[in-house]
Amino acid sequence: MPVRRPTWTETLLLVLLGIVLTALLVRGDLSVTSEARAGGGAASGIIAVAGNADKADLLYLVDTAKQRVCVYRWSNPGLRLIAVRAYDFDLEILDSSGDRTIEGRGATRGYVKSQVEAARRAKELKPIK
Repeated sequence: MPVRRPTWTETLLLVLLGIVLTALLVRGDLSVTSEARAGGGAASGIIAVAGNADKADLLYLVDTAKQRVCVYRWSNPGLRLIAVRAYDFDLEILDSSGDRTIEGRGATRGYVKSQVEAARRAKELKPIK
C-alpha cells in the first residue's frame, strides 16, 4: 500500500499551527515555565509533544491546569481528535502492580475513579491506633 503524503494545504496548516504555538509561547500566553519548555514538566499551562505510532503522526496536548490529555492523529483529511482523558484520579493510584485491569489493556477513568474512591473509604474506616 502506498504511503500517503500530506497535501500542500495540510502542510501549510501544520506550519501555521507551529508558528501560532511558537508565538504564544514567546509572548507567554500559555504560561509555560522554562522547566516545561526544557522537558521538566513543571508547567502551569499546556505542553505539546509530537510522536509517531503505527504509521500515524500523533500530537499530544497536556493541560496541566485542568489535568487533561488530548491525543490528535494527523491523517487524511487532516488533524483529528482521537482521545481525551482526565488524569486527576490517575495521580492518586499509589501502586498498580497486581491490578489486571490497569496492567492489561489499560483502565478507563471510571475504573480508576472507583478504585481511588474505594481506597479513600477504606482509609476513612481504618481505626486509628
